[in-house]
Amino acid sequence: MKKKILWMMVSGLMALSLVMAACGPATTPTTPTTPTTPTTPTTPTTPTTEKPQQEVVKPAVEVPKYGGTLTMGLLSDVTTFAGFENC
Repeated sequence: MKKKILWMMVSGLMALSLVMAACGPATTPTTPTTPTTPTTPTTPTTPTTEKPQQEVVKPAVEVPKYGGTLTMGLLSDVTTFAGFENC
């Protein structure tokens, strides 16, 4: 009987804390107040030579791999199979 009361109190406290967390004020993301400006000029002073661009090779389309084995562990004995309960 004492365990039931203890579990009910713990469950109630957990539910109360979840409700309080959900109803709390939302936090606002902080943003910087002063924008940063670059101090160096953005234009290059020396001429650069452009390299010819190479064509980008697209990867082949991935094809799903069919087949394989699904291995599952069960905690109890299998008593029925799906779809064959009424046979």
